[in-house]
Order: sequence, then structure tokens, then C-alpha cells
Amino acid sequence: MRRATRRRVCWDADEECRRHGVVLFMWRCRPLFWRVRWALSHREWNRIMYALHGNMESDVSVTVLAWNGRGMSVHIDHPKWRWVLAQAKQLDATVVAVSELEGGHEDYIALRKALAKEGYLLRWLVGQGGEDKEEKMVSNSNGLAILVAKDRAAWGHSVALAGRCFGFRLRIKADASTRSFVFMHGFHRGGFREQVKRSRHYIDKHHGGLIFGDINHV
Repeated sequence: MRRATRRRVCWDADEECRRHGVVLFMWRCRPLFWRVRWALSHREWNRIMYALHGNMESDVSVTVLAWNGRGMSVHIDHPKWRWVLAQAKQLDATVVAVSELEGGHEDYIALRKALAKEGYLLRWLVGQGGEDKEEKMVSNSNGLAILVAKDRAAWGHSVALAGRCFGFRLRIKADASTRSFVFMHGFHRGGFREQVKRSRHYIDKHHGGLIFGDINHV
């Protein structure tokens, strides 16, 4: 009877280990965890954690809207801005992008302050005029503006990839994922291939994403 009892006790212990194997493994790895944790700076540790979150699969959808402003002014008093903001709030958009804007750097700064009161974070690419040399010398048209709803996402890395082509990453708050986007206002003539090339490289570099905008090509 004693042998049977001892065997029974050993078997129960094995079963307990099988059930809680993950917990025991994590418990025993505590020294290694802290050794690695304190070997890294706070910024490096957060970068690793963000990367892990960004690589997880997610069922959270992100609504992205894009419009061509057709010479729309950057000033918030322009009537088109009221329509854009109304559509964005009605559709619960996370990202709102507008192309073909007119305005200088100081105008975009004023727009950023006005949109912050509406619940949006703004980044932009100042226009360099049209595709003709005469237009480029006298105009700052064809600018890009990207609005992000601050209650749904936060800005990450962003960069001007080419003329009228803006790459950016967002941290989605609903699932802590990081997603990549490229907003492009395509050239009609020269420069379009370079836009496409750099956009694809940016998306491939970050393991997938969305390229959207007014492409101007079929």
C-alpha cells in the first residue's frame, strides 16, 4: 500500500507540473528576465515591446478616408474643412488624408492647432507647386495633410518618401498594434514610377501596410 501511495503522490505531482508548466517555466526564468531587462535602456525595452505588439494578428479594423481638395486652402475657415470633419466623425475614421492643398508651413501650424481642438493630430507635407517648372517657382500648392483621431491612434514614424508621397506609421490604441501607411498624390507624368518604387519599399520594409490616395493612374 505504501508503494502504491507513493506512486500516486508522484503521479499527482507530474500532473500538476503538466497543468502549470508555463507558470513554472516563467517563475524559473525570473533571474534571466531581470538580467536582460536591466541590460537594456528604457527606450530599447519599449522598442522591443512595441515591436512584439505590432507583429501580433488583430481583428481591429481601421477606417481610412482620402480626398482630393482640388486647390483647397489650408485655413480652417475654408468651408470644405467643415465637410471633411463632419464626414470623418460620421464614419468614425481613424485616418483622414487630404491632397492638393494650398498653404505654407505657418498655415499648417495654425491648422494643426485648430484640428487639435476637434480631436485630431496633424502632420503634413508642404506642396511644391505643379509638375511644370513655372508652377513650382511661384506656388506651394499640392500639399498633403494627414489627420489622425487621437482617441484611436498615435503617431509613430513619418517621412516624405518622394514628391507628394508621405509614409507614416500609427500605433492603434484598440489592440496596441503598429500599422504602416503611404498616402500618395500621383504625378501625371515624370516621377510617378519613383513614387511607386519608394512606396512599395517603405511598405515592404515594415512587413506590409496600405498605400492609398489619389493615384492619377489606372
